[in-house]
Amino acid sequence: METFDPAYQLSDLYYELQDLHQLTETVREILCEMDYVRQDGSRNTDLVRVAAMNRFISDTVGRMADFTSRYDKPANN
Repeated sequence: METFDPAYQLSDLYYELQDLHQLTETVREILCEMDYVRQDGSRNTDLVRVAAMNRFISDTVGRMADFTSRYDKPANN
């Protein structure tokens, strides 16, 4: 079990959530460019599920980042 790092600030959480949101949005853009139809003409349902999970994660993390934006301040304040 990790111990609490006293140097960790709430603003760190905000920036980590922002970074995670940017990463999931990048994955979303890549997934939008992919072909969801296999060579045999069938739908790639695994890819559809991955895209849906990523969309949910990205939207949720984006909302969490918005909720924690009030902690976006210098550590000395």
